[in-house]
Amino acid sequence: MTPLLELLQLGKVHEARQQASARLLIQPQDSEALLTLARIAAADADTEGAEKLLQRAEAGGQNAETRLTRACLDAARQDHERAVAGFRTLLADQPARLDALFGLASALAYQENYAEALDYFQKLTELAPENAHYHYPLGRNLLELQRVDEAVDSLSRSLTED
Repeated sequence: MTPLLELLQLGKVHEARQQASARLLIQPQDSEALLTLARIAAADADTEGAEKLLQRAEAGGQNAETRLTRACLDAARQDHERAVAGFRTLLADQPARLDALFGLASALAYQENYAEALDYFQKLTELAPENAHYHYPLGRNLLELQRVDEAVDSLSRSLTED
């Protein structure tokens, strides 16, 4: 994973946005900067802006990062069926990719497919047990499945990890 995208995964959105914007001033077709800003725009519900940035990045060719960004944009548009398909495609090649696992689990939960989403949320917490960002949605998903004791444990961990 590239440095800007690593910043996003660490939750350093402001820093990633600043660095990506600065890089685009110097090199307008910087794929990493375009994808970083596209993911931020998608998370901010600016799907039109995200689409424009993603198309610019895709002009240089598609790869795992453009496909992940496309799946994230599909999720932001609430096209969860398409998002699920995109995340599954990525995970077929990279089964331990945390951002794709999180995207898939979240999209499944939005489809109210809590049982399947649970498998992916649990895998996330197994791969990155110290990351509170993964324990909270696991807890919410467990609540949807009426597994209250496990949910309370996971939600508590989301407050104490990191």
